[in-house]
Amino acid sequence: DLIGPLTEAMFHNAMTDLLSLGADMPRLCLNVAAKSLVDRQFATSTLRIMDELGFPADPLEIEIIERDIVTNSERSLLTLTTLREHGIRVAIDDFGTGYSSFLTLRDLHADRLKIDQQFTKHIIGSAADSLIVTKLIEIAHTLGLDVVAEGVESDEVWDLLSSLGCDVAQGYAIARPMPLSDLRPWLAAHTPRRSTRPLAPAAFADRLP
Repeated sequence: DLIGPLTEAMFHNAMTDLLSLGADMPRLCLNVAAKSLVDRQFATSTLRIMDELGFPADPLEIEIIERDIVTNSERSLLTLTTLREHGIRVAIDDFGTGYSSFLTLRDLHADRLKIDQQFTKHIIGSAADSLIVTKLIEIAHTLGLDVVAEGVESDEVWDLLSSLGCDVAQGYAIARPMPLSDLRPWLAAHTPRRSTRPLAPAAFADRLP
């Protein structure tokens, strides 16, 4: 029963660290466990921490795995709806595995779809994976979601994904997970560049110690 206070501590620390970056603050994406989604106090505690720290809603994104909302979908959807009403974005993580369903895309009203690396890492040599990724990007864009490709480990893969209309890449081709002390100079080196390809440090925020 420590997931509640552990999640609160992680949110507090992550928001504090990102605020310390000032104008270079990137989007903060935090994974949320299934038990947090059904916790009636989760949305309230998240908003309270944001208010105490003065953390804006726009850069905060809650990442959920689709199967985590299956057990108690009504309660989970209510929690996510409350957060979205306060300007917090919601992303469906690891889409394409487990309980993935187009009903979720229709009913959840998420902001972002993250395609699981099981499809993206073999997209160069697999016609089937390439077709699946292409159609997922098309469907997501039609529903107004932006798309993140997970597990991008080479420029060749990201160039192909970019040509298919993928919005953001996450993976070792961009950066490996890093502590905050390394993130500051990394952002300083990359933020001024006006690249045509969005840059995002690989899973920094949801791997905090």
